Amino acid sequence: MNTYRDNINVAIIGLTRGYPDNKSKYDDLLHRNKKIYEHINSKQSNPYKLILFHEGNISLSDQDYIQNNSPENLQFVDISSLFEKYNYIDGYKIMCKFQMFYLWEYVKDFDYVIRIDEDVFIEKFDVLTVPKMNKKDVDFYFSKLSYESHLPTNKTLPYFIKNFYNLKNIKFYNHLFPYTNFYISKTNIWQTPRIYELLKKIAESSEQIEYRWGDLPVLGCVLKLEKLNYKRLNTLYYIHDSHKLFVKSNILSPVLDRFNLSRIRYKYPNLYSYAKNIIKKVILSKR
Repeated sequence: MNTYRDNINVAIIGLTRGYPDNKSKYDDLLHRNKKIYEHINSKQSNPYKLILFHEGNISLSDQDYIQNNSPENLQFVDISSLFEKYNYIDGYKIMCKFQMFYLWEYVKDFDYVIRIDEDVFIEKFDVLTVPKMNKKDVDFYFSKLSYESHLPTNKTLPYFIKNFYNLKNIKFYNHLFPYTNFYISKTNIWQTPRIYELLKKIAESSEQIEYRWGDLPVLGCVLKLEKLNYKRLNTLYYIHDSHKLFVKSNILSPVLDRFNLSRIRYKYPNLYSYAKNIIKKVILSKR
């Protein structure tokens, strides 16, 4: 058992849904909790705190059910006040607001947080990751890089951020954004004045509601523009169940991220359409 922790205060967090009428829908969450225990907390003398945020629809009875079927203690945090504040928009947009901005107030007393979504099942994790992160002064560890596929976001968010930073172009919006269903982050980086101001402006803007800006490109742009020390975590393997994706880094991962066809499509939409039309014409001419 590893006892090396350097007295770092760490929480494993997740925002989970409530299923008042069907407890079987908690199966993914329960499986997630078991995997966290198996690969992370059971291997430490001082396990990380487990926090589950929810929108107020997980009853005490359901909380007991989740706790009784999980291998270690859980803390449930009701964030229904946020959902009530924005009760005129859909829950997904509220969730994005929470993950990009409001979350950081709740976890400010922790040195680091490990975000593990309810459909993420850990299969391999180096329990020395956070102590090493602390010693090397890494701000943020991610599992892989991803693109933003939501077109209204891509047409609007980069210009909002460009104006905030008074930049000349939107080259920073490169569709190499850390995948946010799993990450490890210092908490204090998101509380620095300029970052806090930007995240607040984005989360509380009417554009976030209108164009459905999500946390993935927002946090990704901040990490890049603020020149924070963020790195890929290679000693990690997990299953992202809702995307049916096995996330595991290897020597080719950075290349595959950069030359992913979908990334090219969203980063260079005009070039992609032009190339697609040329290929179509060539194929038709040969028939």
